[in-house]
Amino acid sequence: GGITAFVLASQGERAHEVEAYQRVVDVWPERRRAFDAISSLVLRSVPEGATMREVRLARVSVHDPFRDYEDRRGLPSFESLVFTAAPVNETSASEVPEGVMPTNFLPIANFSSIGPVAHAQGTEVWGTSVTFLLRIDGQDLELDDLPLVQAVAHWEPGGIYDRCPDLGGVHAGGGKCWVFQRLQSLCIQVAQNDAGVWQLAERFPAANHSYGCAYARNTWQAAVYHTEPRPSGFNSRGNFTNYHVANFSDFSVEVRSAHDPYFTALALTHGSLRLPWSRYEEIVLGVVLLIMGIAFTAQPCYLLWRSKRIARARRGHYPGGALAEIRRMSPSSRATRYTYGDVDAETIGMKAAVA
Repeated sequence: GGITAFVLASQGERAHEVEAYQRVVDVWPERRRAFDAISSLVLRSVPEGATMREVRLARVSVHDPFRDYEDRRGLPSFESLVFTAAPVNETSASEVPEGVMPTNFLPIANFSSIGPVAHAQGTEVWGTSVTFLLRIDGQDLELDDLPLVQAVAHWEPGGIYDRCPDLGGVHAGGGKCWVFQRLQSLCIQVAQNDAGVWQLAERFPAANHSYGCAYARNTWQAAVYHTEPRPSGFNSRGNFTNYHVANFSDFSVEVRSAHDPYFTALALTHGSLRLPWSRYEEIVLGVVLLIMGIAFTAQPCYLLWRSKRIARARRGHYPGGALAEIRRMSPSSRATRYTYGDVDAETIGMKAAVA
């Protein structure tokens, strides 16, 4: 462990990540000005066979992700800019104000629209879906279709190791545990191309929804889903017997610039927002581990060396003094000397009689 800590200290991983993070923060003020120049940002939901709804997003400044970091030594500070709309409990205005999510922004969706999953192929089954349109200063950007409700399967062993009921899911054949989810939030990255036109910032063009803000396992997801308990009216064969309407009262939306240093921090830390230890911390850890290793191994090494000495003495490897060597190294002889010391054996009985 100590040697590993010294190797990590020599690599200076934290220093490299802080340097990369610093470069992005340095150019952020210029990139932010273009994003801050947006005068109108509207998100529209276009459900199939339902009325289109829209919400106006409000601009909000947020602090850098490392502001409350325990060891922010050497980390630069900045402010991010986010266009957002979030739900509120009540609003008395006749028109929904900017930045407030209307209660009817998403259409009604129930889990029965997913259909039976008992013999479904793959690991995802969609229910009611919707198309989102993002309008930036009159320019429309169409997002991929997203399910409002879905069933996601993973393999789960049966018997006492079955965690499917604890996850709110249900087994429906093939060893699959189906968990039901509803759309909870949406976060989108945008950027300008060389011509100054706004577009979805796809991190991986070959992957769907890679313009999102949610980083997980080297993917960028735009939609975040909330796991629901086992829907009422769902039987063990994977069929619904009645309706279970999803609740979207906590649905929120964010739009961020793809040049925001926040995304660099997510990528460098693999989504944890925890930087590696500094070189000094790694060296201190290495010294402590080495000292602990020496302390823990000193006594076993000494006992092993002593046992080998006794064994060699008994085999006659100490001519002329083998018996004395055995007695000197033997624990029983030391215990005897410790018990009686230099007391004359002839006087032990007399002292006992006097006492």
